[in-house]
Amino acid sequence: MTNKKGRGNPWANFFIIVLIMIFITTFLFLPEQIIRKTAEAERQQMLIWSGKSASDWVGMSSAEFIRDLSEEALKITLFDTNQAFKDWITGRIYASLIWYDVFVYRMFSAVIWFLVIFPLFMAASVDGYYLREIRKSMFISQSPLRLRIGSLFLFLSMIGIIAWLLIPVPIPALTAPLLIILLAFSCWIWTANLQKRI
Repeated sequence: MTNKKGRGNPWANFFIIVLIMIFITTFLFLPEQIIRKTAEAERQQMLIWSGKSASDWVGMSSAEFIRDLSEEALKITLFDTNQAFKDWITGRIYASLIWYDVFVYRMFSAVIWFLVIFPLFMAASVDGYYLREIRKSMFISQSPLRLRIGSLFLFLSMIGIIAWLLIPVPIPALTAPLLIILLAFSCWIWTANLQKRI
């Protein structure tokens, strides 16, 4: 009998490998035009949904870090290499910095939406917990299928949030609140259908 103790989750390992490959591929081939368009779209969405003061604050926070990061990153171009390689690596660094700017805007957008939806998230979690507590005193069994569905939705919503944060293409602003609502719904299903004895 094979001893599986100490082994990691194969799906988690597979996901990490795929994520690293996507990062490398994106760094090598991401067109600057697309990432600039994405960054502009994120700024406009932040301005519409959060107002000018919040948008300016996020922009300044991102710009300050990007300035420090770019000074370190552009030192690579000082090495004695041919001009074509210098131009290529400079373009890749520039695209990566804008990509980071998009990530920062989406991260702050996710935080804002999470604060708005937090009462719903807490209500769903508490309701699921007390629903499970009520079922403990009843002669009914918990549903393994619903627990599995809740776990699947929880996994998919978290993957969706990570993908939304990292994908460098324009995405509608309502994607974030919909994914957070799906996360709250997943927590409700998962909590309500946990086994009576853990």
